[in-house]
Amino acid sequence: MKKATALAMALILSVAAFAQERKDLALGFTATVNQTTNWLNLKNTISVNDEVTSSNEAKTKEASPVSFGLGVNLSIFAGRNFAITPQLQYSFNSANNVNYHIATVGVGFHYYVPIVADRFYYTPGLDINVGLAGVASRADKEDASTGVFFSLPVHVGRFEFKPTDHWGIHIDLVSLTVSQTYYSSKFTTGTLAGVTTTSVTENTGTSLQFNLNYGVLVGVKYYF
Repeated sequence: MKKATALAMALILSVAAFAQERKDLALGFTATVNQTTNWLNLKNTISVNDEVTSSNEAKTKEASPVSFGLGVNLSIFAGRNFAITPQLQYSFNSANNVNYHIATVGVGFHYYVPIVADRFYYTPGLDINVGLAGVASRADKEDASTGVFFSLPVHVGRFEFKPTDHWGIHIDLVSLTVSQTYYSSKFTTGTLAGVTTTSVTENTGTSLQFNLNYGVLVGVKYYF
């Protein structure tokens, strides 16, 4: 794993050095207002004092609440029309008195198809993201869980406009995402008839989602 990570970093740095020589680097910032339709496969296990008390699996289709996100990225052009983009992202949404937070680090791969030469492009692409997901109840601060989050967004409705050689504005209208979350939470209770007892409840599970994302992601880039 360490060798693979080191190799990936060396590849990105070598591509960045090549891009810098050609002055094909772009620093970008993004803001997102988004809604999704989710196809969800949820597996969940609850145990009390290490003894499993319930286990279930559910499949649902639902529309998620509107989410908000911010991101920063660096586009490294490994050719005239192909960009590798390391990125950091944070998103938030809230529904049914519960807050959802996701912070990810990842890399994107985008191909620039010129529509108007040097000014307007269709930029489909693929991202690979990994990060942390947190779920917390606004009513009960102890009712919270954390998890490891993986996602694979495919951008099919992404365009970029370059009004000048140094500035770019991109918009993402539609994307498809496959995501997997591994989560766990642990609670310690309680008092019974005035006697303090200890009971540890642990909730673990996995969530596999297929998402259709529709909304507006707007980003600004500065080309060096």
